[in-house]
Amino acid sequence: MTPTNSMHSICDFPRQFYHGSSELFTQFEYRRCASNPIFGRGIYLTQEHEVARCYYRPGGAIYRVEVNADPRYTINLETTIADQSDEARLRIQFLLGEAGKQMPPQTTKAWDALNSVLDVMTLNQRNFRLGALGVWMIYGHMPASCHSGRCDNGVHYVLLRESTVSSLAPINI
Repeated sequence: MTPTNSMHSICDFPRQFYHGSSELFTQFEYRRCASNPIFGRGIYLTQEHEVARCYYRPGGAIYRVEVNADPRYTINLETTIADQSDEARLRIQFLLGEAGKQMPPQTTKAWDALNSVLDVMTLNQRNFRLGALGVWMIYGHMPASCHSGRCDNGVHYVLLRESTVSSLAPINI
């Protein structure tokens, strides 16, 4: 099944993102990534330059990030399991099985299905396992109750595998 959710389809999945940082670097290292209490450990990207600017600090940079990976291995947290690609749905099933969980109904939001494992693993462990299973990105909007300002606007793209980055370059601020 080809995902046709309101955020992206396979055909229009974004390939270029931005990342704001307080550090200068030439490549991402997943092991050095911060952990967010909503989405877990990962490399946080946005399609909006202004959102990346919120995370920029002197001594760091705003980076243009290009990815080259199969969008079928991404999980849109806001859509149902049925709306995921076959590849993503299978990875969700593997993760749940590893956690001793049954696959919920296809009408369950991916966010809820993935968070159902949090009684046996942390968000960081969940993201690491998803990456190991081949999922290279999860994405969705931050819940309204967690918004802290303009930096939280838009879709949060959480890169789980730095090997999917084809280009990383600082840009003028």
